[in-house]
Amino acid sequence: HTAKGTPWQYRGATGFPILALIKAGEIAKVDQWLSYLTTIKGLNVVRVFFTKTNWNQGFGLGWDWELRPDQATLDAIPVLCALLKKHRLYLHAVAFCDWEQIGNGEPQPWATSVAEALSRESNVAMLEWVNEPFKNGVDPTRRTVDPSLNLISAKGCGTEEDGPPFP
Repeated sequence: HTAKGTPWQYRGATGFPILALIKAGEIAKVDQWLSYLTTIKGLNVVRVFFTKTNWNQGFGLGWDWELRPDQATLDAIPVLCALLKKHRLYLHAVAFCDWEQIGNGEPQPWATSVAEALSRESNVAMLEWVNEPFKNGVDPTRRTVDPSLNLISAKGCGTEEDGPPFP
């Protein structure tokens, strides 16, 4: 709820690569883009991937970036949240995208590290475990978050006609 007691409304934009841009030192570019987002009436959340392989596939859509599950990614989280806060925006973090292709083994240690890092920030709207779980090699029903971290979490989003539904 808002300070006025009305339900808070999620109004988000996609910002998949901004954590990767921060890791690459492109903070001014991210700041400029977030400034632009504030011109969109009512927008209050940015959805950001925390892992991804380079799957540009020759379409020229700007997908030629990677984000590996490492300490540098975790270290970029406070910078990301500070930039979002500067623009009065909240973070919708997506812990896993392309995990199967990254091949980093058991995903729970990364999930725990991300959740712990996010719990130290005041402008996290939610933690989504898996983007399109039916094709990302992570079973979101097996991810857990320590309740004491006080994070809202979702199992995943995305659908596929023949994929199993996830709660």
